[in-house]
Amino acid sequence: MSSFRLLPLLTVSVAFAAAPAFAADGRFCEGYAHDAILQLHDGMSHPKCVAGIQGERWSAQWRAHYDWCLGVSRQAAVEAERERAAYLQGCIGTH
Repeated sequence: MSSFRLLPLLTVSVAFAAAPAFAADGRFCEGYAHDAILQLHDGMSHPKCVAGIQGERWSAQWRAHYDWCLGVSRQAAVEAERERAAYLQGCIGTH
């Protein structure tokens, strides 16, 4: 097999091997899921926010947030939390 044929395989293998190093861990994801549910309840308690609370990012299921977090990088989870917070800040005016 030529080295040109092995290069794509090697690249894919390295990418998959590196992915877990950046994945969020269980303890972090527990906190992330807890905070996501708090943000949901906060938003739902403000009539101006309710219309924009849609989609998986606003799931009422703690486990959905936890499982999603386990499958992404810590940075992706932090960014999702920031985006929810920015939305809440815009419609509530605090946070």
